Amino acid sequence: MAGIPANLISPTMQAFLRAYMPKPNVQGNIADNFLNSVGNRYQTSHGNTFQLRLDHHFTPGDNLFLRWTEQRISNFTPIGDVGFRTPDGINRNVGGGFFHTFSPSLIVEVHGGLAAQPTEDAPLQHPLGVEPERTLGFPDLERYAGWFATGFTGTSNSWNIPDMGQQGPRERNNPTWSVGTDLTWLKGKHNFKVGVSMIQLSRLQKNQFGQLNFSTAQTSDPQQSGTTGDALASALLGLPSGLQAFVPDATATTSTIDFHFRTYSGYVQDQWAIKKNVSLTYGVRYDYVGRAVGKGTQSGFDMSTGEFLIASGTTPPVCASAPPPCLPRPLEQIPFNEHIRIVEPFSILKPIKDNIGPRVGLAWQVSPRTVVRTGYSLMWDALVNRGQYSQHEFERGWPLSPGISISELNRPGQDPNTRIEQLSNLPFAVPPASPWTLGGFFNDPDRKDPYSHQFHVEVQREVTRNLLTSVAYVGSRNGRLEYAGCATCATRPAYDGTRRLTPAERDQLRPYPYITGGFTYEQDNGYGSYDALQVKVQHRFAHGIATVLSYTWSKTIDTSSGIALAENGIGGGAGVQDFFNIDSNKSVASYDIPHILTWAGVWELPAGDGKKWLSKGGVAAAILGNWQVNWNSLVRSGAPFTPFVSGDPANVGVNNRTRPNLVGNPVLDNPTVKKWFNVAAFTVPVNTFGDAGRNIVRGPGFWNVDLGLPHQQRPADEQLRQHPGCARRRDHGHHRLHADDAGRASHGVLS
Repeated sequence: MAGIPANLISPTMQAFLRAYMPKPNVQGNIADNFLNSVGNRYQTSHGNTFQLRLDHHFTPGDNLFLRWTEQRISNFTPIGDVGFRTPDGINRNVGGGFFHTFSPSLIVEVHGGLAAQPTEDAPLQHPLGVEPERTLGFPDLERYAGWFATGFTGTSNSWNIPDMGQQGPRERNNPTWSVGTDLTWLKGKHNFKVGVSMIQLSRLQKNQFGQLNFSTAQTSDPQQSGTTGDALASALLGLPSGLQAFVPDATATTSTIDFHFRTYSGYVQDQWAIKKNVSLTYGVRYDYVGRAVGKGTQSGFDMSTGEFLIASGTTPPVCASAPPPCLPRPLEQIPFNEHIRIVEPFSILKPIKDNIGPRVGLAWQVSPRTVVRTGYSLMWDALVNRGQYSQHEFERGWPLSPGISISELNRPGQDPNTRIEQLSNLPFAVPPASPWTLGGFFNDPDRKDPYSHQFHVEVQREVTRNLLTSVAYVGSRNGRLEYAGCATCATRPAYDGTRRLTPAERDQLRPYPYITGGFTYEQDNGYGSYDALQVKVQHRFAHGIATVLSYTWSKTIDTSSGIALAENGIGGGAGVQDFFNIDSNKSVASYDIPHILTWAGVWELPAGDGKKWLSKGGVAAAILGNWQVNWNSLVRSGAPFTPFVSGDPANVGVNNRTRPNLVGNPVLDNPTVKKWFNVAAFTVPVNTFGDAGRNIVRGPGFWNVDLGLPHQQRPADEQLRQHPGCARRRDHGHHRLHADDAGRASHGVLS
């Protein structure tokens, strides 16, 4: 960095970068002149799986089964020139059940199980460990077990430098327990089923590390924040944009997650054979989703009222007289304390009581060779979604001690700045002075789980004895989907027609001027739809051949596609552009794949035992007979993506969420790997949001073919054995798409 005066360079960060920054190992651009894989440093993955199975028949009507399946995975991922991660893990499933037959028409089953994944969340490691950091004065090094620096790659940087340093342990184990019972009763033309179950999902996660965040903002021109600044320069100046540090204590800190919640479910169903050629299946399911309870204190924002909720039951004590959770000062002395409200423990996310899911299906055999099927169901995501967003109310809690959690350190225009050498003076054991500048993720307290109205109609036709065809329409209408973004940002671009407003002036455009934190707020007002035409041709196994050919033509629309800022498809991680205008973010979904064609089959070659040729045995039959060809192929459209620009052109208070302006056709007639889309079709907006839509460009399509040639050998005891033989795989379309920043040189390039 030739442009930085020597007296301004941070000796701490200079020594840190000398110890941990990747060393050049290839010729080329100084911004990207090393490879992760050098010598024997290749990404590797090894796995082993075993299964134990026990079946016991006590009597003809009493049967027991037990299963234990475990997969152990060992991975190595090179980072930089010598850094690495080892994302090892264990997938464990244990389950069993007991069946009792009261009579041929009445059967009961009791079952239960455990699914667990004890693992470690791949902390960053370096051969030097933490030794170089011991002489640098990093705060509480032993307590946090290592510090690492991040922010030197991505849309806002000209660099491609991975995370650097040493990260402490990050243990994970999210066990899920289940128990249930089902009763089946056959009565005349009816097959009745009824059942109840309980599922407990737990989150057990420990973190112990320190993290320094660097960005371009600290060295940018405030009037040109989207195109100026350098994260590596910010690091050399010792000016982090934020920092976090964690210690494993669930009751006092946000570094450890330890909670669980339960769902209680019940269903009734009847399969009714109305006529010989008509059957009706109908039923209803109900799920009660309980509160998330555990160690620690829930807390979070309610952006409908501008309040910060603390689920402690009583006002926490002041830190001067008690350990966390504690207030940094008496409540009446905390800024805007009138907007801080104490609520009952674990009450922020309420139980969900409206998950009633009716379902009905009809099968009608119109003729001996034609069947019509149709159905409808209302489905709820009562488990996975709830588990993820419940965690947010524990992991960013205030007034728990985060160790350190400052999301906006050294903001542009802030004076004086806080250099890395001054961080040892921070009160690490005390929560931030107020909750109003917190980062991370928070949820709407009234958030509920998503639902999906799913429906279909299908016509199946038996063309010949062994050839079947089907045509189907499949659709869904989905609601209460996650919609996440910056709910604290200015509600419109902070520009008065002649100049960009200052940060203080911009704060007055926020929904609540006192809430300035850069957290992502998650609501359940997202919506989406899916419509598809599905065609299938199937040849049953006959004359040595079985094959299935299927094609889907579909369209998926939504307002945001996923959680944790995964809303703009491949190649990026930006959230929605204008959080306060949900319809402006409606588009094809990031997972919309309009065309999917698959073809799979098995062909027994007509030579060998019982075949047309070489059926009498011998050396030739042993070598050339009993071969089989297997194939599995896939051809599909490319996934859509959203070009966006770095910085904050609209001056709303968040970076890397703005889409560009569309000034031409982004689709090229003859796209190449070096120029996949027309970059000239986009320009950077000035003092406003971009007018380009979400997901308006598509990445390359994908095709894959797997071929197998197994050999079957019939030993003396006439039992058939499969031998691996040989296999060949060909795929096309694995590319990384640089679709992120409309101002970068790599914009529009496939690699």
